[in-house]
Parts: sequence; C-alpha cells; structure tokens
Amino acid sequence: MARLLYADAPHGAACEMARWLRRGVLRRDERPALYVYQQQRGARILQRGLIGDLLLPHQAGQLLPHEDVSAHVVRQRAAHMSGLRAQLEPLLLAHRGTESTTAQLVDHTTRRTPVAVARTGQITHILWACDDPAELARLVSGLSVRQALIADGHHRHAACLQLSGDAAGPWTSSLALLVDTVTSPLRLSAIHRLLPALEPEKAARNAAEVARVLPLPGGPHPPEPGELILTGGGEAWSITHPDPRALEEALADRPASGRSSPLPSATTCCSATPGPCLTCPVP
Repeated sequence: MARLLYADAPHGAACEMARWLRRGVLRRDERPALYVYQQQRGARILQRGLIGDLLLPHQAGQLLPHEDVSAHVVRQRAAHMSGLRAQLEPLLLAHRGTESTTAQLVDHTTRRTPVAVARTGQITHILWACDDPAELARLVSGLSVRQALIADGHHRHAACLQLSGDAAGPWTSSLALLVDTVTSPLRLSAIHRLLPALEPEKAARNAAEVARVLPLPGGPHPPEPGELILTGGGEAWSITHPDPRALEEALADRPASGRSSPLPSATTCCSATPGPCLTCPVP
C-alpha cells in the first residue's frame, strides 16, 4: 500500500491500483459494510474503532481540528486523491459515545472470525466486518455523533473539502476510523525532534532566558507533563515553566485553542544520534 500512498505520480499509482484490482490483490466489497478495527499488544487492547464512509459536514464545529494545515500539502493530497479516484487512508476521529447499544454491537462483532489479521512487531491489527443490514442499521442509528475531534488526517480532510466541488467524484464523504474515547481512549505519546545543526549547550543557554533549565547529570528521564528534555553531546537538560509572554509571542500565529492547551505527558527521549534531540508532545 505504501507504493500507492507515496507514489510521485498519481497516474502511475492509479495504474498500479487498477492492476491490483484486476489481480484480486484488492477487491471491492460485495455489499455495504462497517468494519471494526482493533490494535493490540499481546492481550492488551490499545485501540478499537469503526471504519466506514463518513459524510463530510460543511458546518463549522462538527469536525474539530487541533492543528492548522499547509496549503501546498493540501494541494498535493488533493492531486494524489483525484488522480487515484480513491481514499487510501482513513481520517482518525475521536468522539465521546453515548449509546451502549453501539458498544455492545461492536463487542459482539469482535467475537466473529476476523476478515484480516496482521502483525507488525509486537502489535497485532485485527479487522472484523459487519455487513448484516439489521446490525448495520442499529450501528448507524447509535452513532449519534454531533462532534468529533480530528486526531489525524487534517490535510486529507482539507483535500476532500477542496475536491467536494466535483459532483462526479466521491468527495462528499471520506473514509474514517471513528474511535469512542469512552470505551477506547486514544493514547497521546511523545515524538522526538532531531535538530542536527543545533549546539545543545547553546540551545540550553538560550532556553534558560525564557524557561527554567536544569542539567540532568544522570541523563534523560521520562518527562513529566509540561516538561521537555533536551539531549546531545552526552548531556541532558530539563526544560520547564516557560515564560508566558515569551510562549504567547512564539505561538502568536497558532490557533487560540492550541495556545491555551496544556502540554501532555511525553515519553523518554532516547538519543543515539550525533545531533541534539528534543522530546516534545504530539501536536
């Protein structure tokens, strides 16, 4: 699938997908279905949600973004999707479910034989199909989602909206993975930023002008909420309590909701690279 997702030329990717359809590598569903997707490590369920076709709302406040999009990236996504005439990746949406019937039906579906199982490292991905008309009707009626947060897929969502003016295209809806945060809360982890041209000691000195910076003689530790860890050159520093005015100035061009949100917990920075590494929360 990566050969289609990251193809340089949409036309070439479209030809490849057409070959896969002819050979049976990909196949169309014979009848409408919703899919239950589950991700687990061993017996521990990490994530569970429903995959289906979502009618894209054009009214503000129904799908809530948490980050801005770049216009040139939206144009690239739109060109790729238009060339393929397909959506290969679902939007990841988080919502707070209120219907116990939906959760019960989802749980019931997972007791059937899955249609696909794949393992990548320690993670197992499982997919079940629900294509019974009566069960589908009950699932859809129970999904009274008034608002959902776009956890991932902001550029794909913007590309769909950009393409929705094409009445002949499939862009009034989008493939989506809907996760109920009541029964299966999403996990917010850290990401690492590698800054190869940055001198770590200089970065720590500069950060000390607008935040509290403490050296970590024992090396990096798992960061606390609101803490960043800078490592490089065999040294590590803890960065906390940024000056509110400096932070406001640095984030002046970001959405107001993002400026007021507290930093979530981050995980350990593990740097075996020659350049400094900064742990920071997922945006």
